[in-house]
Amino acid sequence: LAGAAYEGLLGSDGEGRQKGALHDAAAAAERAQQIAIHLAEMLVFARTDLDTALTPGAHVVRGIREVGYRATQVFQRLRSTTLEFLSLEGSSSHAEVLDLSRQLWQSWQAKHQALTAAERLYSTLLSESRRVGALTAELSCVTSLVDEDGDAGRRVALERCQAQIRTQASEAIQAFTDRAKDYPCGSPHPQTGLLRIARSEEDLHSICEAFSASVLEQETELLAQVEELAVTTELRTLTSSLSRRVVFWEGQIEENWSQWSLQSGRFHEAQTGAVECWEELRSKAQSLLQAQLCDASVHKVLVEVACTLALLGAWANFHNLRGDGHVLLEFRELLQSIQVCLDTHFPAYKASEGRGALTEQLLKNESWQLMQVPAESPGRDAWWHPAEWQVPGPATPSD
Repeated sequence: LAGAAYEGLLGSDGEGRQKGALHDAAAAAERAQQIAIHLAEMLVFARTDLDTALTPGAHVVRGIREVGYRATQVFQRLRSTTLEFLSLEGSSSHAEVLDLSRQLWQSWQAKHQALTAAERLYSTLLSESRRVGALTAELSCVTSLVDEDGDAGRRVALERCQAQIRTQASEAIQAFTDRAKDYPCGSPHPQTGLLRIARSEEDLHSICEAFSASVLEQETELLAQVEELAVTTELRTLTSSLSRRVVFWEGQIEENWSQWSLQSGRFHEAQTGAVECWEELRSKAQSLLQAQLCDASVHKVLVEVACTLALLGAWANFHNLRGDGHVLLEFRELLQSIQVCLDTHFPAYKASEGRGALTEQLLKNESWQLMQVPAESPGRDAWWHPAEWQVPGPATPSD
């Protein structure tokens, strides 16, 4: 009797399964929709963070100026240091400057690696957002099949779902293309594996084409997947499968977001470390230049620092990184000061080492070779390239 009453409430056994499938599909669709909303918020945050890293904003400039002011204060204090102190502490001070030079290079590498990883994870999250969108569309179609079941109803639902997937892909491509006109975008360079920003029209077109191809490839996959709407014999089975996919992609999104947050944190940590390291390195290097010590140990330190500065300039140029433009100008100024010092205060080293030692060390550097820097200067702004370094002429009697 109880069973009969229950069946009377739900209708036939088939109707009960249909209504159960409807309930499950609606619940899964709601969950997928919430995931999509949450993911959209995360993507906005992630894109803003990446844009800030790639484009110097007002707050970045203010931060650089504050660091520059602190560096000036430190420099002024160090300038008052006596030559006697430098001679007593010379060996330890020189070792510290060499260590700071290496730390600066490592910090730049670390932040570039983290930025590359964060950009890659952002692209993955974008792809996953389209998958969740397709799942939401398919689950919505499943709920409509309760009232429209049958071959005709399934075909209509399938066409509606596929239309939504095509629209989603088209909008994603258009949004990326429009954004690329105003914001930096790039791809890993094949030689270094690290992010290189597109600056030329050709590079920008290539990246947009690559993004479009990946979206269309995913669209083809998703269109084939939703064909199951037309061929499934049991809605509850399909709903169960779709619900498991929602859970799976929710886990993937959480994992990738966690990884993105980790890489973003590493980038900001490396960025802070690089700024602090540069502040200290510049102060100590300026003190060495002011002291005008002309022994072999000082010569070695200056060549090492100059080599690091030239490498950083070449690295930024090679990857089209302009987010540190102000700091790069400071690199240029210190490099030029060191070159003047090498030419002026190390006459015994001019012919065999001096500035020649800097060029020789640079050309032997693995990172320099990895970038395959041409022997000719790539342009007048290539302050980091040996071909752009002005060689002092012979002294005249009036000198």
